[in-house]
Amino acid sequence: MNSKTIISITVLILGMASLTSACFPGQISTPSTPTLKPTAPFTAIPTNTPAPSPTPTKAAAVELVQSITAGPDPLRLPTDLAFDAQGNFYVVDSYNQRIVKFDPDGNFLTTWGNEGTEAGQFDFLDGVDGYGGVAADSQGNVYVADTLNYRIQKFTSDGQFLNQWGSHGTEDGQFLYPEGLLIDAQGNFYVGDEERSDIQKFDNTGQFLLKWGSSGQADGQFAYPTHLAMDGDGKIYVADNRNDRIQKFDNEGHFLLKWGGPGIGDGEFSRPYGVAVDPNGNVYVTEYKGDRIQKFDPEGHFILKWGDSGDGELELREPSNLQVRPDGRIYVVDYLNNRIQVFRETAP
Repeated sequence: MNSKTIISITVLILGMASLTSACFPGQISTPSTPTLKPTAPFTAIPTNTPAPSPTPTKAAAVELVQSITAGPDPLRLPTDLAFDAQGNFYVVDSYNQRIVKFDPDGNFLTTWGNEGTEAGQFDFLDGVDGYGGVAADSQGNVYVADTLNYRIQKFTSDGQFLNQWGSHGTEDGQFLYPEGLLIDAQGNFYVGDEERSDIQKFDNTGQFLLKWGSSGQADGQFAYPTHLAMDGDGKIYVADNRNDRIQKFDNEGHFLLKWGGPGIGDGEFSRPYGVAVDPNGNVYVTEYKGDRIQKFDPEGHFILKWGDSGDGELELREPSNLQVRPDGRIYVVDYLNNRIQVFRETAP
């Protein structure tokens, strides 16, 4: 090889090295590998769980209409409310061991009850925690889940005692922690029992009809079922509290659908406690650990949400149950804020 050839090859090698250094300074290029975000363990979605809603998440379009805090004296730890056919509503005022009745505009009408075990008396307090449920039938009778007396009491609309049934135990017609009450169009009523983890169905005289549920996480099982609601087709929705989900049944207890799961995202729950259905079949759920309300369609697809922790407007502190009126007003039992808040959805 002559000297000219050697010089030419040397120049070529130096030129290639210079080009490589200019294009990739300080390193040799290698193909990049995408960084994957950590994912939760895969869980198959059962076929009876609704798919995520195709509708984009909506910001809450809700306004506060009214805040009700007092009857003859302030409410303390209210836990539930129910409406009668005239639009009057009844509130379980747990710390004060009584039922308080208001007219449709939230004006105080009457109250009855005090602490004790006799007919017409109540035991709603477990230490400092309040419990108790209430429901009204089409005849104007009022039913109260007297939780820590392990019984259901029946009254007239002005608080006159009529009847009672139940005792402590696990046999049919007995209770361990009754709270959620629901009455259907035929006058049958359903009781959600948190400790028994089941639902019992009775006729309007208190005769046991049937039951369903047991402790667990499978379809139709519960972990502290709290409140119940029924739609216009007779389907029953149960707030399955510690399973962080809503379950849907027919009125004979046959499982139909479930949705939810633990979390703070849309359609997830942080201890769902109350449940209600509006005239269009939409389902509203309170979360006592999430301090918010979520709205779903009848198949469990997310629609909207509102609420945050606090004592101001659109704020809640451990909301308990709720009811939706035919005119669209939403009455929420704001437990630790000692009030009933009335909301209304507005045009977005």
